[in-house]
This record gives sequence, C-alpha cells and structure tokens, in this order.
Amino acid sequence: MIIIVSNGKAENETEEVLEWLSYMGEDVNRINGTLTLESNLEIELANNTPPVKISIDNRNCDLSNIKSIWFRRWNPTNLIKKSINNEDHTLKRNQLTLNNHVKHFIESEHSTLRNFLFTVLKQNANKVVDHVDVKHINRISVQLLAISIGLKTPKTLICNSKNDLYNFINKNNSTIIKAMGETFTCYLENEEILISSYTTRLTQKLIAHFEEKIFPVLAQEEVEKEFEIRTFFLNNKCYSMAIFSQENTASIVDFRAYSGNEVPYRMVPYKLDEDIENKINILMKNLNLSTGSLDFIKTRNNDLVFLEVNPVGKFGMVSKPCNYFLEKKLAQYLAE
Repeated sequence: MIIIVSNGKAENETEEVLEWLSYMGEDVNRINGTLTLESNLEIELANNTPPVKISIDNRNCDLSNIKSIWFRRWNPTNLIKKSINNEDHTLKRNQLTLNNHVKHFIESEHSTLRNFLFTVLKQNANKVVDHVDVKHINRISVQLLAISIGLKTPKTLICNSKNDLYNFINKNNSTIIKAMGETFTCYLENEEILISSYTTRLTQKLIAHFEEKIFPVLAQEEVEKEFEIRTFFLNNKCYSMAIFSQENTASIVDFRAYSGNEVPYRMVPYKLDEDIENKINILMKNLNLSTGSLDFIKTRNNDLVFLEVNPVGKFGMVSKPCNYFLEKKLAQYLAE
C-alpha cells in the first residue's frame, strides 16, 4: 500500500501522481486534510498485535504493508468556521474571548490527533517521502545553511527600525522585501478574490509611511537577474527550468506576480553546473528533504544566487514546459 497525505482541493499534481500509480496497478490510500470532518475515521488502541488499528471510510489500513508514504500537504481548511463577524458590533467582549479559546482548543485537539496518526504511519512505512515535520522549514535558517555550504545568497537585513531600513536601502542599488516565513494567502469566498503576498521592491517613499518602530521585516539587496531558475529536487536529482520573467513588467521582481494578462514569459529546460547540483544535494540532505522546489537567480555577471527552498512547491510548472514528466517519476519513486 502507498499512502498519500494531501489537501482535498487544488492538488492537480497530486491527482496526476495518483493517476500514474493507478495505471501502474498500485494500491493507494489517500488521506486528505479534511479527514477529521469529511471522512469516517476510526483508530483503535488495544493490547493486541498490532496495538493500533486504523480505518478510513470503512477501509482498514494494513500497517504491516505500507510500501511508502508521501507527505505532500496538510492544510485542513474550514476546520473551525468563523462564527465572529467583525462588523457585528453587538458581539460582547466575553463572547469574543470564549470563541477564540474554543477555536484554539479545537485546533490543539486536531493537531494532537494529526501528529499521532502521522507518527504511526511513519513508523510502519518502508519509505517516507518528506515527513510533515519538515514541511515548515525556517527560511532564514536555510539561508544560513546555504551560505555554509558555499551557495551565494543575497545580502539580507532583518530589522524593526525605520532608520535601519533607510540605511540599508542607501547601501544598495535596489532593495526588495518579502515574508520571513510562509507566503500570506487569503481567499475571500464572498468576493471570490485570492489575496497573496509577493516579493516586492522597497522604496524610500514607501518607508516614509512607516512608524519609527515597525514589526520585524526581512529586506534583501535586489539581485539584477538575467533570468530566474526553478529547480525541482527528486530523489537526489535536479530538474531545472529557466524563467525569463524579466520580459514582463509585472513579474520583473517575482515571477509569481504574472497575472496572465501580459504576454507569457519563456520557460525552458536548464542544466545547472555539477558543482551547484552537488551543493543542492548537501542542502536537501541537511534539511531531511527528498523533494522540494528551489529558486535561484542567474545574474548578468553569470553568478548563481540561491533564494530559498519550498518543501511543497508546485512542480507541475517545471514538469510540463520542460517535458520532465515529474508526476510519473514521483509515482515510480513511491512504488519502488
């Protein structure tokens, strides 16, 4: 049996891997993030052999026969529906407090159940492809690790002072700002609008609106690029693609900011130097990752600058333009 832990929606790449596994005749059990609400889950603990029995939708998981498990994503949405309307001014303060405490309690209960379930599955699998614990890596720590390995990275400042930001900007030709951790994403269902944060330029005009003391922010020297590189790492191999995002004004700073209204930029297969691929192998081994997406910038001076690792980055955007068939390769890796 192969177990795939995934979100229930917006998982086209996961669906394609499942299709390949089905074509290969593999027995697959998929566990979605909404499992605790939408599926029939039963876990039995007893003084038997084995001591744990798991059933999902009345189908027993044979823990003695787990060939591999792939922790793709686990972001259960709408576990707790908002019962607070920010525009409802009649809501009393004690009701707000109670609601928040209940919300945190339910999240804690769900987290406890999730961690136990994943621990049991991990202990019984012959192969574990990226345990859920490594899906939330610290980007700042990754940059420090990359420096120690010998990868070039942008000059970076983390500060909570308006004056320090001014000084940093004055020392660099151009400066960008981005999230220290996860990218902010919010979907407004009523208006059907997706709001996301992107890497963007930081200017003195923008800083002028800041208070003297600000929430800690991460700023980096903007690297002038010839093009960007997205690399998908799978089983010690690198599959890379060059992204000519500077061809469009909207995506000059961040290729993800492309809205689709502009002329599409080119995306072509790319081969990294052997030395860089060896350093990527070292980096991913240190992070305990067997899959993940890495971002680089190829500068106009022909340098390669490492930006970040996304453990759950989309790989379809690399697979299809470059004909890498990563979905098939991943399915084969799980079935080995």
